[in-house]
Amino acid sequence: MLVGALLMSAAACSAEPELLAADGNETSTTVVRAVTTTTAAPIPTIRSVAIVGDSLTVAATEELTLELASLGLEIVEIDAAVGRRIAANSNGAGVQGGLEAVETLVRAEQPDLWVIALGTNDAGGFANVDVGAEQVELLVEELPRDVPLVWVNTHIRGREGESGTVNDAIAKGLRGRGQTLIVDWTEPGSHPRSLGDDGIHLTELGEGWWASAVAAGIEEIVMQTAD
Repeated sequence: MLVGALLMSAAACSAEPELLAADGNETSTTVVRAVTTTTAAPIPTIRSVAIVGDSLTVAATEELTLELASLGLEIVEIDAAVGRRIAANSNGAGVQGGLEAVETLVRAEQPDLWVIALGTNDAGGFANVDVGAEQVELLVEELPRDVPLVWVNTHIRGREGESGTVNDAIAKGLRGRGQTLIVDWTEPGSHPRSLGDDGIHLTELGEGWWASAVAAGIEEIVMQTAD
């Protein structure tokens, strides 16, 4: 069982994508560090997953589908959109914000696990951590409290302060919610081969590493059902 009622940092799970050294040779594995909020409540058996994300999820959908199939999980929905933010409408092109997407999906689906992969497009958009945490809380309030949640945070090369503020907001907004795990994309996202020239979007290699990181977080939650 997961234990403890407070937010705590731990090397909770590890993904093992092959990394490339500067000379192009394969090197050792990367570690996906996670932050877990817990309660004593048991986690029900997890068989199905719903995912809400942004352009990173769009890019890595194929790899993520393969990763979750290897875990024996059914994906009931992947709702991902370019430019999507956590709560606010994402842009003037009619893209739903994360909050609206979750509200719509909750009415249609009842998965055993939710995955939220949002925050990149909020970088630089929060006045402070508290404002961002309120946005996270608004979204999470729409999810059933007894259903486990995995949230994938963000990393933007060259804008580490802004993405760090978003990550702090995610952690604060999720504090106290049980059966919740944050997959930290900061470490694997910092690898020079993970992101393209804009420092945000995934390379072909990064797509696989990102999907592996997400799958590792999901597996960490799923493993609790075997206890």
